[in-house]
Amino acid sequence: MLLLNVLIILLLFLIILFALLYFYYREVKKSNKSRHLQGLLCLNSFRHLLALIQQHRGLTMGYINGDHSLLNRIHSLKHQVNQQLSDIKKEQLGLASNLIWIGINDHWLRLSSHFAQYESDHNFRQHCNLIVNLQHLIEDSAEQHHLQELVCSNKQNANFLWNQLLNTAEHVGQARAVGTSIAAAKKSTSIQRIKLNYLKNYINVFLSNENLSSDAKSPRALLTAINNQILIDNPNIAAEEFFNLATAALDVIFGQFDDYLKELLSDLKDQ
Repeated sequence: MLLLNVLIILLLFLIILFALLYFYYREVKKSNKSRHLQGLLCLNSFRHLLALIQQHRGLTMGYINGDHSLLNRIHSLKHQVNQQLSDIKKEQLGLASNLIWIGINDHWLRLSSHFAQYESDHNFRQHCNLIVNLQHLIEDSAEQHHLQELVCSNKQNANFLWNQLLNTAEHVGQARAVGTSIAAAKKSTSIQRIKLNYLKNYINVFLSNENLSSDAKSPRALLTAINNQILIDNPNIAAEEFFNLATAALDVIFGQFDDYLKELLSDLKDQ
């Protein structure tokens, strides 16, 4: 009888233990899901901010180098960036005390207000520095939300989204800025040509992506324009036309990013 009572008590203990473990596992899974979802939403917001600032860099490079017809688009972009910064601030209350985020806002305020007073090289460097800080913020946010634990449909860990796709987008964005400045000035320096030839490698790497399929048209058109209309003695393409060509190529990269992000969000919501 005593043995039976001991067995019953032991059985009850095990049942309670397994129940506690189950509820703990469920809460941990729920917490992880919430953290991942929030992280993906943050990543999406930062990606759009990144694209807007990259566009501002390209257009202001064209303006500073002589194409003043771009000014209306620059003003419009300024408002879009300001709105995106405001939206992110409302969505992510934890950023209020983040030093990188504070620095990005301060830097953008100065840059968007005074770019017309800058030399071309200085404007380019300032935009690139701002974007580097935004990339650091993206990486920190992704790590904080443990997004590297997620796996995309191409079997790669989700960190390839910011380590590869956004990094490639930034190099193509730099090529857009340098090429737009050359197209506006109708001439190039040896440093610009070296820089642009270096940046072309990132477009070629993207074109070698086996998952690119039919989306290769715009990046190839950009390469053709760089080779045949920019890296020549007398550049013969309008600044805005080149900017738009490069933007179409960037849209392909961001499109891949967005597709993978949507897949990850859908998978999480279905869990």
